[in-house]
Amino acid sequence: MTSATDLTERNRAVVRGLYDAAISGDLPGALEVLADDIVVHEPEFLPYGGVYRGKQEFAELFGKIAQFLDLSRVTVHYYVADGERVIAVLGIPDLGTGELTHFAEQSTVRDGRIAEMRLFYYDPQSMIDAPKLD
Repeated sequence: MTSATDLTERNRAVVRGLYDAAISGDLPGALEVLADDIVVHEPEFLPYGGVYRGKQEFAELFGKIAQFLDLSRVTVHYYVADGERVIAVLGIPDLGTGELTHFAEQSTVRDGRIAEMRLFYYDPQSMIDAPKLD
């Protein structure tokens, strides 16, 4: 039987694997830790806001985000994990201003894969001011 602590630590490692792959530019490695039917919720105020479903749309989202944020310079400040939910508190430089954006991204891990992600921005003003993507 798996203890709650073991489950939490395993799920933290899955999410850490996503960010490690993303930071190193390894999109196939990032996709590997995602459930096939992943759902990503990006706030509507973002230029790429909306709901993305599946690995293909996740990969497309990754490309959209790269138009606004310097994904090669992601800083993971820390993780908070409890059971199937893992929150990564992050900073990524805004390509337009050079300022570090601050936000939290909540991942829900099921069966060893990230099934859902939801983004929470601290100060989204530079992203609100950015032109919307089609």
